Amino acid sequence: MSLANSLSNSEIKFINVSELGNLDDYQAFDCKPKNDQLLAQKDIETYEEINNFIADDAISMSVNNLTQTYVLTVEKEIIAYCSMFADSVQLGSKYKRSKEVVNSDWIEVNI
Repeated sequence: MSLANSLSNSEIKFINVSELGNLDDYQAFDCKPKNDQLLAQKDIETYEEINNFIADDAISMSVNNLTQTYVLTVEKEIIAYCSMFADSVQLGSKYKRSKEVVNSDWIEVNI
């Protein structure tokens, strides 16, 4: 029987990372392959950056509307996540007036 078939719906959740509460209650996310002896150091560093995103950046970026990150949890383990990044930001009229931005509803920000 597969893991998915053995779990109940109450154990599997797909939620916004900002709704997790205390991340210390969850087992850390780890996307690094189990046999990492064959990986180059730069690959290991990339996996570590991906793993640390949830703990270090995802919640604050979500609160500031820079990204929306959703996690898939099984009980108290984060097993996957996806982040949606904005490629443009809409400026409010108060901000546009203070910065003297005229005739523009959207300002595109390229990163």
